[in-house]
Amino acid sequence: MVNIQLVQGCSVVSIRLLSFTLLFFLQSLLYSQDLIRLKGVVVEKASNDLIPFVTVRLKGVALGTITEEDGHFAVKIPTAYAKDTLVFSSVGFITKEMPVAFLEEGIENRIILDQYVAQLEEVIVQRGRERDPLKVLKKALRRLDNNYPQNTFYFDAYYRERIEENGATIKFADASTTFQQSGYDGKRFRQGMGFSGIGSVGLFSSSFILSTNAGERLHDHFGHNTSWQDRVKVHDSRSSLNLTKEGLQANIEGGPLALLSKDLVRYISYITDKKQFKNYEFELLELPDKNGDWDLVVRFSPVKKPSSLERIMADQAKNKRISRTDILSGSIYIDQESYTIKKMSYGVEQDYRRHICNLQEMNIKHYGYNVDVDYMKVGKRWQVEKIKKVDQFIVKDTVKQTTTPYSTVSELFVTDYGIKKGTINRVESFSNSDFNALYEHSVEFNEDFWKEYERNNPIAQIEQSVRKDMEGENKLEQQFILKHVRDPAIAAPIAMVRSETIELHGETLKDDYAWLKDTKGPKSNKEVMDYLTAENAFAQNYFIDLKKMDRTITKELVVLTEDNEPSEPIEKNGYLYWSQYEGDNQYSTIYRKSTQEGAKEELLFDQTAMADSSEYFKLGFYSVSPDNRYLAYSVDTVGRNVFTTMIKEFETDEFLKDSISRVTNFLWSKGVEGYFYIRLEKNTNRPYQLMFHELGEPFSNDVTYFTEKDPAFRISLSRSSTGDYLILNTSSNNSNALYITRDIRVPDFQLVKKAVPNQTYNFNNQGDSFYIMTNIEAPDKRLMRTDTASFQFDNWEELLAGRNGVQLMDYEVYNDYLIFHKKEKMMERIEVLDRSSQKTYTIKENPGEVFTIGLGKKKDPDSLIYYVSAPDLPTTRVSYHLRTNKSQRKRLVDPKFALNYLIKTKLLWAEGRDGTNIPISMVFFGTKDKYIQNRSFLIQTYGAYGIQGDLSYNESMAPLLVRGVVYAYIHVRGGSELGSDWYESGRKMNKQNSMNDFIDGVDFLVREGYANRDLVYANSGSAGGLLLASVVNQRPDLLQGVFLDVPFVDPINTMLDQKLPLTSEEFSEWGNPKNKNEFKYMLEYSPYENVKPQSYPNMSFVTSLNDPKVGYWEAAKLVAKIRANRVNDNALLLRTSMSGGHSGPSGKMAAIRSLSYMYSLLFYWQDQKRIELMNLSLEK
Repeated sequence: MVNIQLVQGCSVVSIRLLSFTLLFFLQSLLYSQDLIRLKGVVVEKASNDLIPFVTVRLKGVALGTITEEDGHFAVKIPTAYAKDTLVFSSVGFITKEMPVAFLEEGIENRIILDQYVAQLEEVIVQRGRERDPLKVLKKALRRLDNNYPQNTFYFDAYYRERIEENGATIKFADASTTFQQSGYDGKRFRQGMGFSGIGSVGLFSSSFILSTNAGERLHDHFGHNTSWQDRVKVHDSRSSLNLTKEGLQANIEGGPLALLSKDLVRYISYITDKKQFKNYEFELLELPDKNGDWDLVVRFSPVKKPSSLERIMADQAKNKRISRTDILSGSIYIDQESYTIKKMSYGVEQDYRRHICNLQEMNIKHYGYNVDVDYMKVGKRWQVEKIKKVDQFIVKDTVKQTTTPYSTVSELFVTDYGIKKGTINRVESFSNSDFNALYEHSVEFNEDFWKEYERNNPIAQIEQSVRKDMEGENKLEQQFILKHVRDPAIAAPIAMVRSETIELHGETLKDDYAWLKDTKGPKSNKEVMDYLTAENAFAQNYFIDLKKMDRTITKELVVLTEDNEPSEPIEKNGYLYWSQYEGDNQYSTIYRKSTQEGAKEELLFDQTAMADSSEYFKLGFYSVSPDNRYLAYSVDTVGRNVFTTMIKEFETDEFLKDSISRVTNFLWSKGVEGYFYIRLEKNTNRPYQLMFHELGEPFSNDVTYFTEKDPAFRISLSRSSTGDYLILNTSSNNSNALYITRDIRVPDFQLVKKAVPNQTYNFNNQGDSFYIMTNIEAPDKRLMRTDTASFQFDNWEELLAGRNGVQLMDYEVYNDYLIFHKKEKMMERIEVLDRSSQKTYTIKENPGEVFTIGLGKKKDPDSLIYYVSAPDLPTTRVSYHLRTNKSQRKRLVDPKFALNYLIKTKLLWAEGRDGTNIPISMVFFGTKDKYIQNRSFLIQTYGAYGIQGDLSYNESMAPLLVRGVVYAYIHVRGGSELGSDWYESGRKMNKQNSMNDFIDGVDFLVREGYANRDLVYANSGSAGGLLLASVVNQRPDLLQGVFLDVPFVDPINTMLDQKLPLTSEEFSEWGNPKNKNEFKYMLEYSPYENVKPQSYPNMSFVTSLNDPKVGYWEAAKLVAKIRANRVNDNALLLRTSMSGGHSGPSGKMAAIRSLSYMYSLLFYWQDQKRIELMNLSLEK
């Protein structure tokens, strides 16, 4: 089908269907016709070694494959090409052509390649006095201050990038740019070159990463960090359609600044880093340059010999990360007179290509890397003239069983030097991050701009080879237009119906979309992946009209969430520890420093480098042994909350064999003989078994100290604040039991009090006493004490009585004082009890009607540290002197929102249908709440597990507030904002109260004139998603739009599957559908069971394929069912992150883009509704 569109006055033919309809047509054609299936190996003639990464391609046709790490290949060729020729090519070998007819099906064909030996004209140095290549290089690096700019300078440049699939260009983007670059300071620069979260940026995080296949990133494994001061402004950009035939959606990461990072004269790293010189062999030559002058040429190559495939895989099995600091080869061209580096070329030769990327089961593997950097003299100094980088990748499709070669090409050409420009600020700079791509940057095609730009800069004229590859149906200029127009041919996916039924308690439950649930391998399930991919494509097409708004909001959020200040240091065992975001890094960097005078800071974790090519990365914990000898830490690179724990010795920088996977709760023994850990139960990932491992011993000798057999309970281990005791906690959602032992070599855990339903308690010790915060006979908690020698329940004595409605949130014990953090009717306070006089006073802290307080760590006997934060008050640390009652305050956050002082808050109370007063926290922009009339609202809620929805300082709300949207949080029952009763009355057989409270709260805001009924939107996630989805079924007229993030919306089917994580543990929260009464009650509100033929509001769902807590299929099934039953055509979008976990994708930029996505949809839907209302008004 061809779609004719009239765009900007010219008739263009849309070929965007190639990415979807035509793509599926081509693939079905490929699979339906007769195929010639060939397989074989490619070997080197001289050595008979298997050759990896050899491209195997039909001559003149973008069809083929590539040999894998072991030299094997398999290719499917349509019979139409039976008389054509296959071309086998690889760097360092003579290309061989082989007629298809010469190869046989059903056997392993053997292809032999001859090594290519280049005959280079090499001249040994004669003219220069210096003959030592390393001394020449060092001398050149010492003269950077004489030969290159030392202060910030600017230049204009043309940047372009393309992606090739099977040798043909499928994606193209370019840009007119201005760079602001800091001087060449000669300082070592840390790139992401191997090992040496931010979570939600505000509100609930949505998912943004939309790769078709999990693990799909064209990632630069050599890093592309640039200085915090270096920036680039994109004046205009253009990008083509995606003409992939294999479904590739990945982009080139980082854009223009990422390419600038390859200037290793400015960014001293790898071969220009003197600490890495030992990893290379050097040779000095003399060659003529283009002007006939003779340059010194320093050639370098790795000292180490390339490892075999078997060795690399063995190292990986031992958790040894591949280092890329010592595998580069290349040449550095140096002027003999000034010792200026005029050019450098470097990359990875054939024998080392296996070393670029960890060999594991991932969709994309990086195997080729080559860079050329040329400099030219501008006045008296040298600057970059042009840069080119080529990366090569293998993409393995595990569903279609195909292997496809890809290349990315990025180029930079400086067009004007020495220009005088004003500072490029952060908001207008194109961010150099893994999750930012120039291909996605353009929002419209400015044809006049590019005609003029090409006239003035001929280098910007698109190469004929690119046009030849891409202009089969449409010229590139037409594609630049079409990319920014929604394609009406991309229809909403209709999921196939494949009914399954369940008979339960006399009811028959029919599930038409149960096939979408795949707990074992959804990435290899073609039907599931096809559906999720189609939903992603539909959502992405819908979002095209919102890209301008998205870019604006993203830039605002980048500035508002910018935080390059170090965190408050924490002192432990003679060291200070802190973290810090640096530049555009997606993760914080963690440092430590000895408290001894003159000590230097030590890098512990460069998380951005550790994340490397991982689609997801999370640092779970890190712990330095008590003797400061070892560092233990855990990482999750999948998103399933299953961490791998590794242990490294500081002195040797070597990893121990005592690393372990699928465990949690690491705790060093006091004498560092070993460590405690807790095993995770298979399938459910429930922490259930406490073990001890002695360093150096086999894991088969590990000692088991405790096993929790009840599937509703999980265990954890902690050390008391004094370090004298180990505390083992086994807990369910509403009860727990503690076991305590002195922290000795062989611990002897003693039961304190067995678990009793609806009773919880915790222990901590101070001196010879244990202090216990418990809800036993005090639903909102009380404080008790007992001796460490007799800690059983009968010996507990009360220190602070409990009061219903007054929550004891936290406490701190001093020799002369007891500190209580309390909360009553949404208001928090701190009370101080003088232990000698038994008098109590309250620390006055009243920043407004909506705020939160938190106790800090005790540092000395007379000072209390606590924190205060509110939507209109930046988080503040308060140091309060308990004897003088004087305090010092320090803001931990400097407001970046200039109009921060206009943010206001208000606490409202809405009367519910049963007479219950429901608290509503409101944040708005203006002066007085009386002006909050008939406004647009974004409302959040949660209402489960007793979690409190406290609001703190959050500048990421600013884009909402300045555009007139009021933010509100309805504190429904199911949370514990008003105490234990508030929680109990919103769980299990009282769950409907949560939905009623939300509905009544929204109706209150409309009735009282705060909110416009036609402009109310809501957002929640996980268990809060159940609440909102149920509300939409019950009151479809209540909201104009709903944003559901990783929503739990199929409670009956999920709670019937006890093999899933969390199911058995959460019977106390939701009920067990095997119980008839609980099943009947759940059936009344379950979102999935209550979809009906009715109108639904605009709805946006996001989910993650790897989510260990809420299966991706819950959102997918609900969307499919709503689409099949609804009677209107409002937006219904499902976006599935093919990586990431319950919190969505990892990394700072990913979180920003997720939030921008939600805001953009909200503003778009809001504007559409206002236009609709205006038209209705005009009609009347």
